[in-house]
Formats: sequence, C-alpha cells, structure tokens
Amino acid sequence: MGQQVYLTATKAAETGKAEKFNLFEAYNSLPVFWMLLLDPQTLREHRQEMVDAVNQFDVEALPALDLPRETLQNNIATAALFLEMNQPLWSRQFKQFSDYLLLTAQDYQLQLDILELASFTSVEQFWDLLIQLSEQVRSGERPDWVETEGDFFDRAGFEPAEVLPEGRGFSAHSTEYAQLQREARRREEVEREQQEKIFDETSTKNILLKTGKSFIITGVAGAISLILGLALAGLEVKGIGVLILVLAGIALLVASGFIYQRHWKLPPGTGPIDSLLFGYFGPLDVGYPDKYQMGEEDEDEDADDDPLNRL
Repeated sequence: MGQQVYLTATKAAETGKAEKFNLFEAYNSLPVFWMLLLDPQTLREHRQEMVDAVNQFDVEALPALDLPRETLQNNIATAALFLEMNQPLWSRQFKQFSDYLLLTAQDYQLQLDILELASFTSVEQFWDLLIQLSEQVRSGERPDWVETEGDFFDRAGFEPAEVLPEGRGFSAHSTEYAQLQREARRREEVEREQQEKIFDETSTKNILLKTGKSFIITGVAGAISLILGLALAGLEVKGIGVLILVLAGIALLVASGFIYQRHWKLPPGTGPIDSLLFGYFGPLDVGYPDKYQMGEEDEDEDADDDPLNRL
C-alpha cells in the first residue's frame, strides 16, 4: 500500500476555516530536501508526541511537524553549507527550494506531514532514523546518501495537481522545476496517447476478428441452407456444382485463416489453417501488451541501500 506525505502551508483565519494547501507531496519516501529542513533537537523534542499519536491508531489525526520560520532559516543555512561541501550539484536546486519556502513562511506556517511513512517500520525506528540522518548533516562527514541518484522531483517532491493560490506554486518560482514539470507532463501525454492507440488497435482487431467469424459462420450456414433448400425442392447438385461449393468453402476458410494470421501477427511458420483453428478455439479478446499490465513495474534492486527510501 502506498503512503503519501506532504509539505504543507497553513494560515489561521480570523473567521471560518483556516487556509491550508500542500506545497509538495511525495510517495513512499522522504525527499532529501525535506530531511535537510530538520534538526536533531526539534526531532527529539517531538519524538514522544509522534510515538503516542501513532500508537493511538488514529490515522486521520496524525500530527504534522511544525517548521517555525526561525528554525527553518537556521536549518536551511546548515543544509546549504553541508551541500556546498558534500554535494555541490544539489546546491542550486536546494537554494531555489529553500528560498521558496522562506518566502511562503512569511505568511504561512509550514508543516511536514510525514508520519504515514512510519507504517513501513515502526514510529520509533522511523523517528530515530530521521534523527540519525539529521545528525549526519551536522557531523562534518560525508554520508553515502548524498550519492543518491534522481532528479529535482525526487529531491524536492512533486507539486500537487490541485490548483494552488495564485503565484504560490513552486513552478512559478523555479524555471528549472517548471521546465522539468512540462517535460514530465509531455511524457505522460505521449504515454497516454500510445496506450489509447494500442487500445483502439486492439479493439479494431477484435471487431475485425469477430466480424470475420460471423461472415464465415453465416457463409457456411447459408451454403448448408442452400443445399438443403435445393434438396427439398427436388433439385440435385451434382458434378461441377458440388465441386464449386466445396472449393468456395475451402477458399473462404483458408482466406479467413490468412486474415487472422495477419491481424494477430502470429509467430512465423504458423499456417493459415493453424491460425484458423486458433481463432475458433482460442480467446477472442485482445488485452494490452505485457508491459502495460498492472504490477509489472521495474524494481530498483539497490533502492533499499538508500536510507531515505527506507523511511
């Protein structure tokens, strides 16, 4: 089961419901830039609160971790120095990300809603791992996880699909992120069009196949009806007439086999008769190719080596 986590912004309202929206979201892992917003002291202060909340089994009421602006500024400064020394390739993206958060924090209270990830281990192990990672940022040593591959989405999270208040979305503040988002949407559109094309093609093949079978069955039934009708009328089909009917039937059956073979693209060496028999005794419906079947996604064998993916 997938777990979603959020980096949110909230503003208390003088009257009515408070204004709240998600700045970023992630699935089944904690983006590294989110982890860089944390510090060991804050995590330790809130550990028991989080443990008690999860142990109450009230998933709908899991608390989020507040990120006060002053604490946020200090942790961002520490993280920027850490990246400059250990992973400078991430520094530019982190500055865009952190500048956006500090700007938003002028008017909103930022929070990390991440406790759902505790379901992968236990809340105690999850929170202790956060403390451990946060301490590594301040240790002066270069941890292995700074070599983690990925793109801006993996490090910062995804901008939610719902509409944010005007000008509040990260893509409005980061040209690099906005370009990556446009490219991702284009890829999704191409993949959707390809799947729709495959669906249309398979639907057409089904229609052709079923229509062809209907013609064959109708033709055979018509030929039998014709012969029976002639017999009942006292007329006899002899000699060349019988031969023509037999040859016509064979030609119709073989032709249908060729049509079936062509549209279904059966393996080389499969003859029209084999195709015909497969068509009559095999399945009628055509599904998506294997690569579009659910549950056959590629898995990264090294994913478990990254502590951020174990969260």
